[in-house]
Amino acid sequence: MGRHMQGLSVNATMSRASSTRGAPFSNRAPSTDRGGPRRQRGVTSIEYALIGALVALVIVASVTNLGASLSAFYSFVAGEVSNAVARTSN
Repeated sequence: MGRHMQGLSVNATMSRASSTRGAPFSNRAPSTDRGGPRRQRGVTSIEYALIGALVALVIVASVTNLGASLSAFYSFVAGEVSNAVARTSN
C-alpha cells in the first residue's frame, strides 16, 4: 500500500483528519463586534422599546379618534331624545 491509501496520500489524509478536530465553529471568521452579547442585548432592548412606543402611539391615536366619534354620537342621540321628548310633551 505504501504512502498512498485508496488514492489519497498519507499527508492529505492527516491534514484532513486534523482539520476536523479542534474547537467547534473554528472555521468562523473572528467577530468584529467588540461588545459581545451584552451589546446585542442593548440593541435588542432599544428595538423593543421603539416598537412599544410605536404601539402606544397607535393606541393613543385610536382611542382619541374613538373618543371624538363617541362624543359626536352621544351628542346626536341626546339631541334626538330631546326632540322626541319635546314632541311628546306638546
